[in-house]
Amino acid sequence: MIKLVPATMKLNYGLDKVRFVNAVPSGSRVRATAELLAVERTKAGMRIKQNVVVELAGSPRPACVAETLGVFVLGEA
Repeated sequence: MIKLVPATMKLNYGLDKVRFVNAVPSGSRVRATAELLAVERTKAGMRIKQNVVVELAGSPRPACVAETLGVFVLGEA
C-alpha cells in the first residue's frame, strides 16, 4: 500500500528508455497513461519511476513510450 503525504517539492529527475514510435500531426488528440513501476526511499524523500505511454487517437501504435524519473522531497527543503 502506498501512503501519500504532502511533498515540499516535486522534481523531474529525467527520462529512461524513451521511444518516439509514431509522428503526431498538428491538431491531433493525444492522451497519456502512467503506470507506477518503482518507489525508492531516499534521504530527502522518495524517487519514483513510471512508465508513460502517450497514445494518438485513431492509431494502433502509441506516439511515445518512456520511463519517467521523479523526486519527491518530503518535509522541509
